[in-house]
Amino acid sequence: MRRTRALLRVSKGIYDILATYLLGWILLFASIAAAFALIGKLGADLAFVVWLASLLPRISYWFSIDVLWLRVVVFGLLHVAIIWALRAQIGVLQRLLEACFDKINWAIDRTIGRWAWPKFALGVLFTLVVTVMLVPFVVQPTLVAGFGKQSFLERSANLLDGTASLALCDSVVGFYRRLVAEPVIEDSLSPDEANDIQTWLEDPDAVDGPLVPFVPPITTGRQPMMDRWDPHIWAETGDDPRKFAMVKAFMWVESGGQQFAVSTTGCSGLMQFCAGTARGNPYRNVFGTGQIYVCKCEGQCRIGAETRRSLESGRLEQISSRSAAFPCELTDARFNAIKSIRAGKLYVDRLDEAYGGNLFLMYIGYNSGPAVANAVYNKLGRNAAATLDEINTHLADAMRPHYGAGSQARANSLVRTHLPKIEKAYLGYAQPLNI
Repeated sequence: MRRTRALLRVSKGIYDILATYLLGWILLFASIAAAFALIGKLGADLAFVVWLASLLPRISYWFSIDVLWLRVVVFGLLHVAIIWALRAQIGVLQRLLEACFDKINWAIDRTIGRWAWPKFALGVLFTLVVTVMLVPFVVQPTLVAGFGKQSFLERSANLLDGTASLALCDSVVGFYRRLVAEPVIEDSLSPDEANDIQTWLEDPDAVDGPLVPFVPPITTGRQPMMDRWDPHIWAETGDDPRKFAMVKAFMWVESGGQQFAVSTTGCSGLMQFCAGTARGNPYRNVFGTGQIYVCKCEGQCRIGAETRRSLESGRLEQISSRSAAFPCELTDARFNAIKSIRAGKLYVDRLDEAYGGNLFLMYIGYNSGPAVANAVYNKLGRNAAATLDEINTHLADAMRPHYGAGSQARANSLVRTHLPKIEKAYLGYAQPLNI
């Protein structure tokens, strides 16, 4: 009995600590968000904040330190330092809060204290609300997958540096959404078509591996994997032939038209949005709150061709019976074809405007990040008519701060394969062959 009581006390203590921690972070980030909004209203430059946010990944790269451990150590020490430096103020705040809660309890006792059930119900309701928020806050379903050592370390880092607090709404919605959400199947292929597209079911993002066949794209019904999405692309592009060709060409290179495509890095869906990009604006407005998850891949994501064939032909029951066959959340909004096309069109529009319609720079921005494309564009004197050879001169150097030792290989892959392919696909879809 004593052990049970002791265990319950320890559990309650941990619960109270986490609940207090959750409340503290919510208040802190509310204050920070208000401060940033005020700074933005005053027209101040937030470049320093952006630079500060990128500092830890840079230190991790420079000194070859695991960024997760770096986050745990740096922010753990920062917590200790803040608590020590503000211990007097924290004590005052604690006493004020205790006094406030005492007054609330006194008011409750004066009003409904004579009846035990209302007071008990309020206590249960408060505990339930906190628990409903606290469990997703700790589990972080949209940020971390699985429950291994690495995922425990990642959750700890997210709790310490505030990432878990910033993603609280996503975590709460994503945690409970999984209980009721169903995969959205759009325009599945027939089993015969799915069996005929083995050559399409290769990883489109492999740096040196097999890719989607490099053949002239046509729109005469001979590409069932791609052509099934034409009505949705036309609807999203407002029947603009140029935008239609761009969006479809990006889809061709990114996923080959696979609704459930997953790259080795976990980017997903027809337009291959990575989780971080999909959660950011304006794409968050398309995909929705708490609808982007991370895949449970150990290392690089690898999904067998048979599994992908089953998914593209809509045979989800086969996948559901073998959860290990597809390590990603099937209800992830990036696998919703219409949402993926809509978000991809938004991204293509922004890149089109940013780089004066230069298809090569647009795809570099889409595939490797706008920071890389911006660096190349600036090196070229913001020349929107830059050729592939001119871009190649600066590409690897622009990638190095972001991709480290793999920059040259990634640049070579883009220049030799992806960029010629995006150009050929765009020209093919802009002027379809009448065969």
